[in-house]
Amino acid sequence: MTKLNQKITAMAFAVLASFSFLVALPASAGDTVILDAKNAQQVGEQLDGYLGLIINDASPELIRAVRETNIGRKAIYGDLARASGTSINQVAALTAEKTIAKVLAGQKYMNAEGQWVAK
Repeated sequence: MTKLNQKITAMAFAVLASFSFLVALPASAGDTVILDAKNAQQVGEQLDGYLGLIINDASPELIRAVRETNIGRKAIYGDLARASGTSINQVAALTAEKTIAKVLAGQKYMNAEGQWVAK
């Protein structure tokens, strides 16, 4: 295993630990808004590690919750990237892979063709 692969593997464990912790602790009303929107197929996981709006007529509350979630994710990605010596984009892409694998049945994610698909 190359040194870069070792860093990425270590980073993957850190990312998963971070997200497991964040998912386990609802921190704000926005968390409920996001979960409800995911279950209603209004919001989904993207390949870039961020949430995306699936619907065009999202409420201001949902838009704000997605924006705040993505800002929080970017901050975590930045911390992990600095700690592992990789880029934010590498951390985000690896996290997206792991997060999409954990999307629940009935929720949507963006596939490699840029289409929203339900799991």
